[in-house]
Amino acid sequence: MTTVKLAAYVRFRTKTDPTTFPDADMLVLINVWKDEISREIEKKNEDYFNKQFLTSLVANQRQYSFPDEILNRIKIVEVKLDGTNWKRAAEVDFNLYQKTTDENTIQQNFSDNYPQYELTDRSIYLLTGSAISNVTNGLSLWGIQWPADFTSLAGSNDMSVDPSSTTAGFPRQFHKVLADKIVIEWKSSQDKPVPLTESEMSWEKDLMKALDSITNANMDREFYAQLPHDTGEQY
Repeated sequence: MTTVKLAAYVRFRTKTDPTTFPDADMLVLINVWKDEISREIEKKNEDYFNKQFLTSLVANQRQYSFPDEILNRIKIVEVKLDGTNWKRAAEVDFNLYQKTTDENTIQQNFSDNYPQYELTDRSIYLLTGSAISNVTNGLSLWGIQWPADFTSLAGSNDMSVDPSSTTAGFPRQFHKVLADKIVIEWKSSQDKPVPLTESEMSWEKDLMKALDSITNANMDREFYAQLPHDTGEQY
């Protein structure tokens, strides 16, 4: 569904037009409920919005801010200190480290083979055994990023398409769920609320069905069940 179709669907269901239900008002509701639904998606499948972000290492710079698009949840941090080999970094807490953070002390207490990092002020502070060198795209963050806000109801691309390489689209399974919620919100916000249809009153069930559709996405996984060991003692 495109935003054009979403707006047309909502206005058909609410018997409105761009004057009685302006684009600006609809966009506010769309983006609010896009985030609320995305929150439920992330609860159901925490990796659904997982995305990789690359940034370059800068000589003698240890602190790197999170990309604007990323949320606070970081999944994996990887660094390419020598410009060739990737190393997975582990998180450390400065309170447990209990040493100073000057360059000499850091290099004496950390290793390039086992790099670490501290999360601080929406940024990552790298801890390595040598000084940081210039490396193009030498820092990789895998983190949770919810879908980008919609800015127009004239979009011709499907809402599930990523707007760019660093922003996520809104999954197709939830397009009608989102549209129906906008209808419900409009009806409920009127001076004389408009009665909901039977299907609108079961919106939560529709949301649950959509959430169920995004679980167990990888059908290639193997699961092994193990029977309890029979020692005869239970007889």
